[in-house]
Amino acid sequence: MKNEDIGLISRWSAAMGYVCIIAAVTFIGGSIWQWHAMSPSELASWLNVPSIRLDHGRDLAVLLLMGLPALINAYGLMQIRSSFLSFASGEMFSSKVILGLQRFGSAGMSAVLLSAILTPLVGFFLTYDSAAGADFPIRIGTGSLTILVISGFTWTFARILSVVAAIERRNKELAEENAAFV
Repeated sequence: MKNEDIGLISRWSAAMGYVCIIAAVTFIGGSIWQWHAMSPSELASWLNVPSIRLDHGRDLAVLLLMGLPALINAYGLMQIRSSFLSFASGEMFSSKVILGLQRFGSAGMSAVLLSAILTPLVGFFLTYDSAAGADFPIRIGTGSLTILVISGFTWTFARILSVVAAIERRNKELAEENAAFV
């Protein structure tokens, strides 16, 4: 690898470390803003029900249910940020890098699946005592599918890196043993 390649990777990774912080804050802040700004009628429209009531602590429960996927995504972003910071310092194949990639992938997949399940749960929670029954299908959009695929790829790639790193360590040990015999 050339020095200019390493320099480019280092600069790009340092910038991505900042992007991860901005994205994590945006995920959490966006969820709080959405919760705060969404009126009961907008929430009912989003859930495709006639009406909802936000009483008996339901408002806070909705915040928690809406914010949980955002918190998981923010956690994943902080994990991959540690990988980017390792790349920026020239550390390419360490266990810290691999673990950050795996945790990012796991968090992304978990957040997508959790958000798909939480939408019907929120709908049920907000309408359980209403007279009209409502169906709450599990919804996964194209953006969520994209995140699911990218997260799955990242986790798989990290797992491959961990296997390659283990093979490399074993080969190094064998080479040192062979050198000791000679």
